[in-house]
Amino acid sequence: MNGLASSTPEVLLAWIGGKTSRIRLGTGAILLPHYKPFKVAEIHHTLATLFPDRIDIGLGRAPGGSAEVTNALNDNFLQAVYKMPDLVQELLTYIDQTVTHIHASPVPNTPPSTWLLGTSKKSAELAAKLGMSYAFGQWMSDTDGAEAIALYHDQFTPRTKGSHANSMMTIAALCAETNEKAMLLAKSLFLWQQQVNQGFGNDGIPSIQVASQYTFKSDEQKKVRRICTKDDYR
Repeated sequence: MNGLASSTPEVLLAWIGGKTSRIRLGTGAILLPHYKPFKVAEIHHTLATLFPDRIDIGLGRAPGGSAEVTNALNDNFLQAVYKMPDLVQELLTYIDQTVTHIHASPVPNTPPSTWLLGTSKKSAELAAKLGMSYAFGQWMSDTDGAEAIALYHDQFTPRTKGSHANSMMTIAALCAETNEKAMLLAKSLFLWQQQVNQGFGNDGIPSIQVASQYTFKSDEQKKVRRICTKDDYR
C-alpha cells in the first residue's frame, strides 16, 4: 500500500541493521495471522544472530490492507485471527526454547524480545498474561491508552525469570512551521485514513490541495483537531 514504509518490516530491518550499530531494531508489526509462528521465529532468530541483543519482535493481528489484499495473503484470515492467542503462545515456545523436538535455527545467544501491539484493553490483558512487552497504538484507537497500559502493568505475569513489565504508547505526530500548516497536514493524513478504512486508499496520502477540497463532517473535524492538539496524550 502506498503511504506505508514497507510491507515486509523484517526485510527492511535487515537493511537498517546493516547501516547502524547500536539502536534497537523492531518489526512493528508482524501481522501474525498471515504467518506460521515457526517461520516468524526463524526470521527473527536470524536477525538476532546478525545483530545481537538488538532485535524486537512486534506482533499485531490487523489484516494489513484491503479485503482483496487480505485474501491474497491468507485464505483463512478470520480463522487465524480467532487463533491469535494460540499463535502468540506457540511463537513464544520457539523464542524461549521451551520445546525440545524442533528449534528455530539459527538460535541466537540473546533471543529477540517480544512485544504485543494492540489498541484495546483486551490486547493489554493478553500481553500481561503471556509476560510480553506491550505497545499501545493510541494513534489508531479511541480507547484510553493510559487505562490500557495501567491494566497491563496491574495484571503482568513474568514469563521468564527476571522479566518485567515493559510498555510504550505510540502516537501520530505532525511537524510544521505553523499550526495552520499542521492542520492542513492533519487533514491529509486523516483523509487517507478514512480512504484506507473504506478500502480505496492505495494511492497514498492525498496532497494538501486534495484534502483542502474535501468537506469534512462535524465528527471528522473533531478527529482532525484531535490530531493537532498537543494535550491529548499527556
